[in-house]
Amino acid sequence: MRLSKSEENTLRKGRCWLYLDNNYNKTIGVEWIFKPFHIFNCSLNIDGVEHDYTFNFWFLFFEFYITFSGIFKWYPKEWNSYANEGKGGYLNCARRIGISQYGWFFTFYLWHDGKDSWYPDKCDKIFYKYFNMRDFIVGSHKYHTIEEDEFEQEVEMLENTYKVKVTYRYWHLKHKRWIFRFLNKKGKGFSFDESEIRYPIKKLTDLDKKMIKENGWSYKNYERNMSREHYILKKDQNINDAVRMYKDKVLKLRMLESKDWVPFDFRKNYYREQKLKRVLNNEIQTI
Repeated sequence: MRLSKSEENTLRKGRCWLYLDNNYNKTIGVEWIFKPFHIFNCSLNIDGVEHDYTFNFWFLFFEFYITFSGIFKWYPKEWNSYANEGKGGYLNCARRIGISQYGWFFTFYLWHDGKDSWYPDKCDKIFYKYFNMRDFIVGSHKYHTIEEDEFEQEVEMLENTYKVKVTYRYWHLKHKRWIFRFLNKKGKGFSFDESEIRYPIKKLTDLDKKMIKENGWSYKNYERNMSREHYILKKDQNINDAVRMYKDKVLKLRMLESKDWVPFDFRKNYYREQKLKRVLNNEIQTI
């Protein structure tokens, strides 16, 4: 029996593992992660295939994972005629149980793999139940569309002005139970489809830039297009607020590389224009 502690054993990222045999097959682990916006959530997962049993819960601002591997073997064995080179034999039959809660949502499932589960014609027996506690207490609700539209919106970035397809919806949230109708509200949603606006996948180190230059690679390999973005706004907000939030998201991703980062296709002309502006500003100041 030996106790192993990770080098990252800190209050923010804790990790502690107990090994019960020299082959590291039987372990008990405890791990915690700082999560400021999740407080009362929990889940339980028991997986008979890998002999893993995990309990996950939040306490105040920390998320804890408690795992048991290779210790408990509560699932039965079943005869399989294909095992042992066709001679047959008893093999472990997988069982999996899961219970999870996140916010108002509870999920319960029970999964049983048949004795031929590793073949394409496997027989799976699944029980799955999804439960929304909010609907049980407050009652059901529905979003009623008041107005909706699709249009192209110009988004001005440092290097170019892009046209992005936007899906707009103005909705009214209504609760069925009259006693909770005070929770009814109106809101707006703007969805920006995937566009040509790009951002760096990762921050390039000096070594990365040297390798790109020496091998003649393209910086395009380190860029990614903006995916679909969705923003919920208040009733008195409009498309300009949505565009501002969209641009802030793009600029935040670009800032991971540099303050004035632009896509590879525009880089040469953009930096040339910036250099020319600095030269002209210096000449004007000297005059």
